[in-house]
Amino acid sequence: MSIINKVELADDNWLFLLIFVFLLVLIGKLLRERRIPIVNSTRALAQSAHSTFRLRLRFVPQLLLLVAIMLTVIALADPRHGVARRTTAIEGYDLVMLVDVSSSMELVNTDGITKLQTTKQIIREFVRKQDRGRVGVVVFQSTSLLLSPLSYDLIGIDRQIDRIESGWLEDGTAIGDGIIESLSLLVESNSKSRVVILLTDGENNEGLISPVEAAQLSRSLGIRIYVIAVTLPNQIFDTRELEMISDITDGEFFDASTSVELAAAYQSIAELEFSEIATREFLSSRSYAPALALVASIFVGMTAVLSATVFRRNV
Repeated sequence: MSIINKVELADDNWLFLLIFVFLLVLIGKLLRERRIPIVNSTRALAQSAHSTFRLRLRFVPQLLLLVAIMLTVIALADPRHGVARRTTAIEGYDLVMLVDVSSSMELVNTDGITKLQTTKQIIREFVRKQDRGRVGVVVFQSTSLLLSPLSYDLIGIDRQIDRIESGWLEDGTAIGDGIIESLSLLVESNSKSRVVILLTDGENNEGLISPVEAAQLSRSLGIRIYVIAVTLPNQIFDTRELEMISDITDGEFFDASTSVELAAAYQSIAELEFSEIATREFLSSRSYAPALALVASIFVGMTAVLSATVFRRNV
């Protein structure tokens, strides 16, 4: 949240009238220059001193009237000095990174490194940008393991992600158990946005609870799950259950076979879930329109008085 102190116009469309004002002034000047003055020489000689004074200042009434018109136009645009509060739609969130560390994640991808190494690099880059919420990390093979509870300590979380390896647990893919472990971190959270990002490269084949049952529980808790399937270009597996997880929880499913696609998937999730939506609420404001209108009225009055007295034309 930030406080904004500035002057702005309520309706700046009125300023286009100034163009017509300047055009009228220009046309009036051209018409005056085309006139041929006829002067009575006797009267001119008798009033030469007074005429010289009036001639030098004859532009004053027109200038005052022009300024009055300009001030009136600006007053119609309603300039305001306001103190506003800028807020964002999402001021905090809780996010759990759920990562598959089964042995298949050690297969080498098109970048010449393992899928797990690529995943760790991209997840670390993603987590470094999540400075407005808490992040937790859960890994799973045949069962799940809490690697980091929800925390604002992104440096500590980065270290934990960097040390992730396959083989910590008995091999397998217990997606449902991983989801339940993630939900246990989020169930007591008061954040408006609670999210799990599940990354896996295979189908569920272990665990005490099915992925669909875990997804249904997640939906009942109001926790959204985004699913990323990490595959190799020639790898094919049934992703229907993974797609069901995202559908049930109102998340999104992504299929990433390259590091570029994987990074794009995390970027898309960030844009869908964590993008700032700026709103502005005026706490107080002061309009300058009445003051400008008053000054314009004074200038019009001065124009009328000067035109009827000092600059009155003799007949």
